[in-house]
Amino acid sequence: FVKGLPELRWLSLEANRISKLPPAVGSLKQLKHLMLQGNKLEELPEELGCCTQLRVLEVQHNALRALPAGIEKLRCIQFLYAHGNKLVDADSLLACLRSLPTLKIVGLGCNCLDLRNLGPVDCLLPSV
Repeated sequence: FVKGLPELRWLSLEANRISKLPPAVGSLKQLKHLMLQGNKLEELPEELGCCTQLRVLEVQHNALRALPAGIEKLRCIQFLYAHGNKLVDADSLLACLRSLPTLKIVGLGCNCLDLRNLGPVDCLLPSV
């Protein structure tokens, strides 16, 4: 259904028991805010990285084990809420977050991340 909405800027699909997001979401080039919290998502399509205007990504309370590699292309992302998932690879996740220059707020609580060996918190994200 998203292919016919090229100018869509705000998409709210929270709490709909969605288990898979179609790759066509990448066709939403003007999308700024994507709300997918409270679904059953285990993965996100790499095509999400094509939503280069995305500023807010809300994927909290799903079953995500990782974020897609394409997320590194989200150069405008400011807010990433991913708490309450099953994220496990802290090293690759934080390396990805470091590559996002406009990122301001990150929510990663209630995941399966082991953050004990990552060093000081002030070196986790890009400096302002």
